[in-house]
Amino acid sequence: MNKPRSSLRRLMLAAALASPVASFAQLPYPNKPIRIVNPFPPGGSADVLARVIGEKLQDSLKQPVVVESRPGGNTLIAAGYVANAAPDGYTLMIAIDFTLTLTKALYRQLPFDPDRDFAPVSLLTTQPLLLLSNPRKMSVKSVPEMIAYAKANGDKMNVGVGAVVSQLVWEAMKGSAQVQGELISYRGSQPTTTALLAGDINLSIDAPLTNLPFIKEGRIAPLAVTSRVRMPSLPETPTVGELGLPAMELLSMFCLVAPARTPQDVLLKLNQEMRRIMALPDAQAKLSEYALTATSSTPEELQGMLKAFSERWSPVVRRANIRLD
Repeated sequence: MNKPRSSLRRLMLAAALASPVASFAQLPYPNKPIRIVNPFPPGGSADVLARVIGEKLQDSLKQPVVVESRPGGNTLIAAGYVANAAPDGYTLMIAIDFTLTLTKALYRQLPFDPDRDFAPVSLLTTQPLLLLSNPRKMSVKSVPEMIAYAKANGDKMNVGVGAVVSQLVWEAMKGSAQVQGELISYRGSQPTTTALLAGDINLSIDAPLTNLPFIKEGRIAPLAVTSRVRMPSLPETPTVGELGLPAMELLSMFCLVAPARTPQDVLLKLNQEMRRIMALPDAQAKLSEYALTATSSTPEELQGMLKAFSERWSPVVRRANIRLD
């Protein structure tokens, strides 16, 4: 007596599974808006990078791409949010190397695991740091002169930093050049540059963006760049390697990541898009205005770069007892 009903139920279930509603999950990626989370305040270089990518992705994928800023907590707020997002490719993050490589050494507790909670998509940009002086505060024109001044005037020497990576470069310099000085920490590049201009500090180690206008005016002197090659915008400024201080070499990286367990086909599609976008001349030109060099990588290459960065600099964090909690 129950067989006809059972057969009918099976037929209805089969029809439902074959319906357009049931096959919605099988639609090709993407089929709804994508969100790119920026862990920094709007208007900065990370925000510009996210918007360049968002505009190009939207044109290519024919879906809206929204840039959402979630600043605060030294990028931890945004990273925790993305780590807990659905792993479907619709929530992505512009991540800086610091978040994915140094936070375990800097914090006792984190709202995410940087090694397990993110899937790498692609490297996006690199940026060196600059060793800078105020020529009115300290009349040195080169790193050798600065080192001589520091050794003769250790009690008067101080250096300003606005980020952990800048402090790491200073720690490397102390070890390589055998110099000492008071470290003064600021909350970002803007107040660091302001302090250098005001003569509150002798030196700063900082990102190029906020300093380039004052370098052009002659109010700040660039002594060295932490990349392996000279910056096109500062061709007369030597690299730390040229000066015999290769331990100071550091390139800061922005990259794109997704939540862990995002499907591989989605990661591959996003990676292909990033490699295409970062090779576009107009994207490269826009990013260069913010002292960012556009580049790209495979997910595996990015994973290797982050691992190498962590292995090199995390021990420096621990030796210097740098803590942020």
